[in-house]
Amino acid sequence: MTELVVTYFEMTSPPDRHGRGKLPSGQYALLRAWNMPVHFYRYLHAGARATQLRPERLGLDDEAIGRILADEKIEIFVLYVAGVPAGFAELDRRAEDDSIEIAYHGLMPEYVGRSFRGFLLDQVVDIAWSYHPTRLWARCSNLDHPKAMQTYQRGGFGVFRQERSPMPADLALTGSDRGRNAGTGGLLTEGTDLSNIVPGPVGEAPT
Repeated sequence: MTELVVTYFEMTSPPDRHGRGKLPSGQYALLRAWNMPVHFYRYLHAGARATQLRPERLGLDDEAIGRILADEKIEIFVLYVAGVPAGFAELDRRAEDDSIEIAYHGLMPEYVGRSFRGFLLDQVVDIAWSYHPTRLWARCSNLDHPKAMQTYQRGGFGVFRQERSPMPADLALTGSDRGRNAGTGGLLTEGTDLSNIVPGPVGEAPT
């Protein structure tokens, strides 16, 4: 893979849940994490490979991450399956235009393919809309799980921007690594047919 493809999604009104996919089986719960320890935050990111595209968080020292976790406009939700952390999502409500970013959305590899990805996204989308934002948005790359694009589209998001650039050497992964990755959205692998992308409203991603 020689090119990094970053795709931006947005949602400008609450989605219609009619016809949404099946719910996961088993015992599971989504809980908001309060006063999360830095080491647990790092554990979630590493387990879900949530920083393949955006490694800047884990490059921060503990004090800097602690300040982020203490911000009341950063909300982290942890998915537990049979009592075990299975994934997490992070909402960033700090934007001045009252938009909300789904900054991270990922599963531990053992829980991929069991309907938890769509469930987790649906739940955090509903939570985000409870704040009546101007819009929701998220970003993904071709370093992430190949099926995550479908998750965002089925969840009510549309594509509004795409950026292509040379692949940074420190982000290059093997194909098998990409297949296992369950991070923030995973979209366009080489040779992907773009005809299935649902156009979204025109907008600009925050800088």
